[in-house]
Amino acid sequence: MDDRADRVGRQNHRNPLLAQQLMHFWLLALAVACSAARPSSGEGKNALARTPGPCAGRLLIRDRADLARISSCRAIRGHLDISGAALNSARSLATIRAVEGSVHIGPTLALVSVDGLSGLTAIEGSLAIDSNLRADGVYLPSLRRLAGDLSITSNTAISGVNAPVLELVGGDLLIAGNPSLVRIDVSQLRSVSGTLDISSNAVLDTVHAPALVRVGSEVILDDNPALSATSIRALRTGLAGQ
Repeated sequence: MDDRADRVGRQNHRNPLLAQQLMHFWLLALAVACSAARPSSGEGKNALARTPGPCAGRLLIRDRADLARISSCRAIRGHLDISGAALNSARSLATIRAVEGSVHIGPTLALVSVDGLSGLTAIEGSLAIDSNLRADGVYLPSLRRLAGDLSITSNTAISGVNAPVLELVGGDLLIAGNPSLVRIDVSQLRSVSGTLDISSNAVLDTVHAPALVRVGSEVILDDNPALSATSIRALRTGLAGQ
């Protein structure tokens, strides 16, 4: 391989285009060989390794063409990033069941609701939903397990957060700076491994988390002037025995 690359370099002054094509060929061949030689570990990893190319890597979703490219994906072997001014809906992503990396939604200007990932059951990284101008709600009806942090911050119009079957947040849970947020419903949430921080939500009235019995670090409920005493008492009571 090295000898061939040297010959390509020596031919460069005679035919630059041919040299460039040959170099690309050898680099591609090397990349394919390395990928084929990489060992797999476990059945789940093997399934992800078989994920087609459009479903792997850092996937940047900015418009409908980007959505179309991954519309058949059931698992993302990498990170999913949805942002920009063009998208008003991401509902075609409902086929996705699992993301091996993290999911970041925002900033967006036209997205009307964070409900496109309705089939998503597990995220092996973190989920961040921030700076979405028009989105009026967060709805994650199938998400059960989040290995990393959950962050919902600085969303102008979001009035509700609903994750009815979410049971575990493996990192911090931060919901802050959402001026229109009225209700948080995480009725099946049992455990937050890091800090629980619900702060600076001006009209937040209700936090429904009756199953929550464990927070690994501190609980911060600050600057939520409309939050009902009933919600605060229920949270404190549920965590009293941990």
